[in-house]
Parts: sequence; C-alpha cells; structure tokens
Amino acid sequence: MNGTLPFTLVYYLKLTDDGSQTSADLKSVIDATVTAFHTRLTSELSSSVTVEDAKAVWITAAGEALEYEASYSLAFTASTEVPHAATCAVVNWAINQYYRGGHPRTYLPGVPTANIVGNNTLGPTYQSSLAAAATAWMNDVNALTATHITAVALGTVSYARGNAWRATPVFFAYKSAGVRTILGTQRRRLGGR
Repeated sequence: MNGTLPFTLVYYLKLTDDGSQTSADLKSVIDATVTAFHTRLTSELSSSVTVEDAKAVWITAAGEALEYEASYSLAFTASTEVPHAATCAVVNWAINQYYRGGHPRTYLPGVPTANIVGNNTLGPTYQSSLAAAATAWMNDVNALTATHITAVALGTVSYARGNAWRATPVFFAYKSAGVRTILGTQRRRLGGR
C-alpha cells in the first residue's frame, strides 16, 4: 500500500484457496483489504495522508504468481497538522513465536500533532484508539473470502532462522496489535518511495 506523505506499507496475506486461483479473487481480497484499512484508520490519521495505490503478488506455486495493481484516492480525516513527515506511530503485531529482535511492526504515517505529548510520546487515549483500529482491521482482513479463496490471514513471513535461510519460508499469522508509546520515524518518507 502506497500513499502521500509519502509512505509504503508492506503486508503479507496467507490465502487459502479451493484449488483454483484467479486474478479476480486476488483483486477482491486486495481491494477489500485496502478499503478496510481506510475505514478502520480514517479518523486516526491526518488528512494529509491518502492511500494512492496497492500492488500485490500472489505466489500460487513455485515459480508461478498472479499480480494485481490498483489506484485509489482514499484520504484520512484527522487533523492536517503533523509534526514531521517522517514521524509515525508504531504498531507492534503479536505472533505465536518467541525470538529476540525483529518482530513484525507497522510504521503508520500522519500522526496528528494534537495526539503527541511532549516531543516523542503518543497520548494514551490515541495510543489505545489506534491499537483498537489496527486490531479491527486485522479482524476484517481475517474474515475475508472470495469466490475461490476460502480463508485469509494477515501476518508475517520468516525467511531465516538461527542466521540461516529456511528451505521454505514460514508464515505466522498476527494474533493481536499494540501501539508503542514512543513515536517512530521513517527517514525515507522525506525523499519519496
């Protein structure tokens, strides 16, 4: 998912199908995922943030994939004023896996200045509201289906373990979302995607 400020958010979906994979199914799931993201977070992020496009690749078999790309114009509605283009709220995603470092997280752009306490902390009410919105979005995505897609799970993929590449990557579904108190930054937001 890409948009103004600018920002790029990368997500993994595990799609369970009935043996048939179609581009129409991928389109249905991605459009619904983006729409749910906008719906759940619309009042949380600054109106200076707009979702502009999404690109998806569905790996259907070894060496085979379906691709989908779409344009959107989905603006958010919270206060326009943001402290800095690189400032973001950090969503921590919980998975059923214990290890040190590198846990999945999302850096959300467009934190309204009114929700920042001091120079680097989210207000507790906003932090709680944002965590609830992220959890609701996760639940929306996990409830999706399409003609040939019987289940969808939002999560992350592990490509390595113990400093060695896995022979086959492993998917871990998100179980819950929390929002970090301290703000994060994304320096690439200053120079484009």
